[in-house]
Amino acid sequence: MGKLFTKSSDVCNMVREKFGTTDNYLVALKRNSVAKNLLEWWLSGLIYALDNSRTFVLYFDDKGIYEKELSLTDNAPFLLIPWREVYDFNFEDKGNKVYINVNHLGKTYSYEITFNNYLLRGNRERLQQLIAHNFRRTGGNNLD
Repeated sequence: MGKLFTKSSDVCNMVREKFGTTDNYLVALKRNSVAKNLLEWWLSGLIYALDNSRTFVLYFDDKGIYEKELSLTDNAPFLLIPWREVYDFNFEDKGNKVYINVNHLGKTYSYEITFNNYLLRGNRERLQQLIAHNFRRTGGNNLD
C-alpha cells in the first residue's frame, strides 16, 4: 500500500489488522507552525511541498496515541505516544477541519484533520466519537 495508491478501505483494513477495531482512528495531515513553514519555504520550496503533504494515521486508545505515516512503503510500524508523556493535548475546531496539537515531552506536534477527500472518508464521524469519549484518555496521565 503506497501513499499514492492508498484507498480509505486500505487504511481501515490496516487499522483493523493492528488494533482489532476501526472506531478510534483518524487520517491526518502534518501541520507546521507558521514560522517553520516560512523558514522551509525560504530554504527550499521542494522541502516545503514535501513536508507539508505528509499523511498520518492516528489511533487513540487508553495507552496513548499511535502514529503511523502513510508513505511510499508501509514498512514503518505504528509508534506509541503514551498519554503519561503528553504534557498538553488540545484540538481546535475550525468548521471544515480540526487541528489536533500534542505536546509530547516538550515538543509540539500538530495535525490537521479534514473531511473532504476520498482517503479521509469517515473522519468526521470517528472524530465526533473520539471527542465524545475524550480521545480514549483514562486516568494516570498529566491531562486530568
